[in-house]
Amino acid sequence: MAVNLPSELTTIILEYAYYDANGQPDRRTLSACTLLCTSWSAVAQPLLFRHVCAPSSKDHENRLAIFRSTLLSGSEHGRILAAQVRRAEVAIRDLADVEIFVELIYHCHHLYELILRVHGVHAFQSSTLEALGAPAIIGRPAPIRALALLSCGIQSPILYQLLATWPTIRFLRLGTELAAHPPTDMPIRASLYELSLARTPCVEGMGWLLSNSQGTLRIFECHAAPEGAHREILAAHTAHLLSLRLFRHTFGVPALLRRCSSLREVMLTQVSDFLPLGELPAALEHLTFRHFMSTHSVLPPSILEAIEKLPKLRLVSCDVSARLATNYAALEEKCTQKGVVLDHDVVPIRAFEDPIPLVRFPRGRSVDNLRYMNPEAQED
Repeated sequence: MAVNLPSELTTIILEYAYYDANGQPDRRTLSACTLLCTSWSAVAQPLLFRHVCAPSSKDHENRLAIFRSTLLSGSEHGRILAAQVRRAEVAIRDLADVEIFVELIYHCHHLYELILRVHGVHAFQSSTLEALGAPAIIGRPAPIRALALLSCGIQSPILYQLLATWPTIRFLRLGTELAAHPPTDMPIRASLYELSLARTPCVEGMGWLLSNSQGTLRIFECHAAPEGAHREILAAHTAHLLSLRLFRHTFGVPALLRRCSSLREVMLTQVSDFLPLGELPAALEHLTFRHFMSTHSVLPPSILEAIEKLPKLRLVSCDVSARLATNYAALEEKCTQKGVVLDHDVVPIRAFEDPIPLVRFPRGRSVDNLRYMNPEAQED
C-alpha cells in the first residue's frame, strides 16, 4: 500500500534515490514507484525518462517496439514522455541503428546530452547529416548542448561530422582514440566550454576541435599533460581555464599548472608519490585526487604541501579508500587547521560529472544538475 505523502516530500524522496552507488539512475526503483499510485507515478515517471538508453536493432524486437511506441510514436502521450528526456545513450552497430538514432533526436525536443557509441558504421551518410542538421533540430530553444562519443573507429570522421552539424555543442567528451584528420572543407561550428579527452587525438584533430573555442574553453580534461604540438595548441586557452582534470601526474604537470593562472579546480586521478605538483594557482578552491591502495600506502606529500600553501582552498575531495593511508590523520589535521572541508562523496570513477557550466566546485552528478538542463534554465 502506497503512503499518501505531500508531493513535495515524495519528490525529495525519489530525487534522493535517483542515483545508485555506481552513479547511474536507479531505474528499478523508479519503475517500481511509477506503479505505486497516481501521486508517486506523477513524480517518478518524469525522473525515469530523464535518462534513456535506446535499444539496438539487434535487441529483441519487442523491446524495440515498446521503445518506439513509448517515445517515438508522435502520439500525445509519447510527446509528453519524450519531452522529459534530457540525456540519451545510443549504440550504433548498423544502418538500422542510425535510423533509430535520427528518430530519437527528432522526437526528444529537450534532449541536452547525447552519449554515443558507434561500432560497424564508419561515417554518416549525407542524408543522415541533413536530417540531424535540419532547422527543426538545431533551431530548437533548448538544443543539444553535450556530446559524449565514447567509442568509434579511430579513423572515423563521425565526430567531425557531428560537430560541424551541431553548432550548439558546448560540452564534448571523447572516450576513444582519434587518428582521423579533420576535413579541410568542414570547419567546426561549435565553441566548446568543456573538452574531455580519454586519449590524446592527433595534432590536427585537437587543433580543429579547439579552433572555434578562443575565450570559451573553461574545463579541460586529458589523460596526461599535453606535450609538444598538443601543448602549444592548448596554450592559447590555458589563461581562461577554471578547471583542469588529469588522469596521470607526469613531469609536465607543473609547467601546465603555471600556464593555467585562473584555475579554481584541479582534479588528479593518479598523484605521484615523488613528482612535485609545482605551484598551484592562488585562486584554487577545490583540489581532488583519487587514492589507489597498495601495501604500506601513504598519501602523496605534494597534496599535504598544497593544502598548506593555497589561501583560498575550501574543499579537498578524495575517495573513501584514502582513509586507509598511513598518513590520513595528517591530511585530516591539515584540513582542520586550514578550515578546509575534507569530503569523500566523489563521483564514482566510471561515471562522469554532469555537463553543465561551473556554478560551484565540484559540479558532481545530481538531480539538481538535471534541472539546469531544462529549457527554461538554459534561457536564463
